[in-house]
Amino acid sequence: MASSQRKTLRFAVGTPTEYRSAVWRLWVQGNDIYLAARTTVSLIKLSLHRSGTWRLAWTESSGIRARHSADRVEERWERPPEFRSGWTQGPSLIVPNTGLKKPFDRPADGERVPVIWSATPSAGSKHHFTILLASRDAPVESWDTVFRADDHLLGTLDQRNGHKVALCRREVPMIEKESSYIYGFAADMKINYPEQVPDACEASVFTAGTDDAGHPYILDIPLAWENVRGHTNGTTGAA
Repeated sequence: MASSQRKTLRFAVGTPTEYRSAVWRLWVQGNDIYLAARTTVSLIKLSLHRSGTWRLAWTESSGIRARHSADRVEERWERPPEFRSGWTQGPSLIVPNTGLKKPFDRPADGERVPVIWSATPSAGSKHHFTILLASRDAPVESWDTVFRADDHLLGTLDQRNGHKVALCRREVPMIEKESSYIYGFAADMKINYPEQVPDACEASVFTAGTDDAGHPYILDIPLAWENVRGHTNGTTGAA
């Protein structure tokens, strides 16, 4: 696998003009890996430290402490063992199709750096953006076999120690329990503005947890104009 010489990947669901998820930033700093939403990068981020400790924590500059804790860490995990020689599965960012009817418009000049855009997943489905960690000892031929046929490799990043970070996307159907929770949550969530409703808005609700296989995830539930209390206009569109 040729060296990518890249240190940052930015990706999102939607288009440069239509909001279907937050814009996410995946980057490496030395041998550490970070993931954060563009709008909240100064407040909270997911850190994959070279020590093997992974954590979702508020930044020091935010001044926020975690719930029921004396420190800034909301969630903490330990790096799992390799699932095959030279490869470790990292966290996933999950973006479901929430059935948005009036998606927010993105500002035309909102992104001044390249963003990898993914189309909205089909109704009843979600995108899994999964971070995979490839050691420098991973067999060259494994890059052709580690991804499934329905995986899309979006890009790679280089760590200082020669290891690589791969970001792939897979569309996955939601199970009934999952879709009921997400649809209900998105329908019930309301954004309240104490004064005038702004002309431009973008919003998601983020949650984090651990899946059944023990892997960390962040869930990005995108909202839309129908979630803004008191809003009567806005662009209409099909989800």
